[in-house]
Amino acid sequence: MKFLQSFIASLLTPLIFGAILALIANATILNAEYLEHVSDKTHTYDALAQALPRLVAHGNTMSPAERDQLEKRVSSAIQPDDIKQKVDSFLTGLRDHYASGGPLPALDVSDLAAKLRQSGIDIPENQVPKTITIPPESDAKIKNSLSQATIIGKGTLAITLGLLLILLILSFKTHSYHSLIMVLFINSLLLGGLAFVLQVSLEWGLAMLKDKAANVQDFLPIISGFSRELMRGIETRLLYWAIGCFALTLFMFGLATISHFRRKAPKPKPASASLAPKTA
Repeated sequence: MKFLQSFIASLLTPLIFGAILALIANATILNAEYLEHVSDKTHTYDALAQALPRLVAHGNTMSPAERDQLEKRVSSAIQPDDIKQKVDSFLTGLRDHYASGGPLPALDVSDLAAKLRQSGIDIPENQVPKTITIPPESDAKIKNSLSQATIIGKGTLAITLGLLLILLILSFKTHSYHSLIMVLFINSLLLGGLAFVLQVSLEWGLAMLKDKAANVQDFLPIISGFSRELMRGIETRLLYWAIGCFALTLFMFGLATISHFRRKAPKPKPASASLAPKTA
């Protein structure tokens, strides 16, 4: 029986870890509303509207006064609300497209180009696409991958719940909670460790981007602010799950301790039967 519990525990540890990661991903990086919330909180759209004029003026052979004038024209033509409305609509459309089979959204930028031309900026028609969307080949691959991931995810969830139920039944039946405790404890360590690794990896990646990607320096504060806030939400959820697993570990350890002492406690001896009174 102990071998069976250990075997089930060895399967459950990575399954539970993967299930928790999937839940966190669905609530953060795969959630359009969450991405919009992060963008609003980090003022990403305002920062983009401020960085775009410098991007347009970058590389142009003009005097500083002409460059300042160009940046002012771009700033007056493109407002943060314009960017926010288009990006939010595109993200919501992507969610509806892949979740419920809605039409493939397209990011329409033709009006932004028209506003720039109206402000006196010469933008050739063939240099700016009217819409930006996902190519049909890539869209088909994404749909296929999501379909396979959904099938695998549902199957994995059913297996995980089944194995967890079996392990719980065996643990309570045999009064042996060691395997269940180890599953919870290892997952608490993995989740907490992953939160630390993600934080270190993000800072390392941003440092590498700052040193080697000179062409994105104007957008580096935007990338840094957005990615740090996004990662903060992921790390917070990882730590919540780690604390929850550790709390369950302590609970199960206490339950195992109580069960151990109850089984080891001496059983009271049955009282000896009293002698029946003698009848005359």
